[in-house]
Amino acid sequence: MIAKSDTVRRNGRGAESSQEQALGKIYSMLDQFKLKYPELKNLIICGFSGGGAALQRGGGRVTEVAHNNGRAARFCHAKTLGPSLLTIQGHQMQILFSPSSIALHTLQSLVAQNLHARAQT
Repeated sequence: MIAKSDTVRRNGRGAESSQEQALGKIYSMLDQFKLKYPELKNLIICGFSGGGAALQRGGGRVTEVAHNNGRAARFCHAKTLGPSLLTIQGHQMQILFSPSSIALHTLQSLVAQNLHARAQT
């Protein structure tokens, strides 16, 4: 696990780039894992984010987390990536406690961004 908000708070904004590079390298090594360990043939790497760009303590925005993970995967020439996951804090609380139309829009955005990011890798 790479704790985004804690690392950025301690090491500054440059830490976010290192975190994205680490995730991209893990995505790109997925095929190597599966070849070396056949029992991991169904392994999926999920970028799990609790911080998103300018919202480090408020949770990642659904429209940027999958995009950032997809960009990291493309940069490292990964063949695929798993779904991007979010912690339930900050903006994600709107899924639980807002009117159904807002919650539905939030979930649709998350799904759309994950599909878009995966299609680009």
